[in-house]
Amino acid sequence: MKKLTLLLLVVSLNVFAGELKITNFYRMDRQNLSDPAHDVCFKVTPAPAAGKHFHATIIADKGYRTQGVYQALVGEEGSACMVISSFRGFVEVKVPELELSSNKSL
Repeated sequence: MKKLTLLLLVVSLNVFAGELKITNFYRMDRQNLSDPAHDVCFKVTPAPAAGKHFHATIIADKGYRTQGVYQALVGEEGSACMVISSFRGFVEVKVPELELSSNKSL
């Protein structure tokens, strides 16, 4: 009986699990490699309910001297975009409320 209860709990948690996907990450000026401006877009599923939002933390160049930390709000459409500075072409996006994380590099 305990095993069945545990199995049902695991299955139910997976059904409601969210997803965070970085949909776009690219250098704004592709002709100038010394320009650190990058655009990052991401989507959270499921999206917040109407009138609610999630906080997202965007970390560029994590662990390096050039690391930058940015904050964004994800509204009821479930997606957000931001221009960030990244010298190494690496970004990580986190949504702490849903315990989701995703990263991407160029």
